Amino acid sequence: MISVLMPVRNAAATLPAALESLLAQTRPDFEIVALDDAGNDGGRTRDVLRAAAGRDHRVRPFSLPHHGIAATLAHGLTLCRGGFVARMDADDTCRADRLEKQAAFLEKHPDIGLVGCLAAF
Repeated sequence: MISVLMPVRNAAATLPAALESLLAQTRPDFEIVALDDAGNDGGRTRDVLRAAAGRDHRVRPFSLPHHGIAATLAHGLTLCRGGFVARMDADDTCRADRLEKQAAFLEKHPDIGLVGCLAAF
């Protein structure tokens, strides 16, 4: 399984597209560890996460006190259950084959510990 570690804060406007791109992945064995870093958007981001989790069990939302992105990511790593951890921000989208291709590369090359990708704007 792959864990997608996603910190979110005040991301209600971009989060639906980010989650949609992940939930459309060609490799289905993943979880989304979504960490709400105590935003101040009136709970809109939290509501988006809860709704997504209600539709798909792979979305695992967590609400945290605000400690900033570094502390949020460090805590998030302790919640990840996958053999691989992918990082994604709440204002990003990814191709449907992202997780499949990256995991296949890592599985084929066990001496490699990190993969990245090109970004398109």
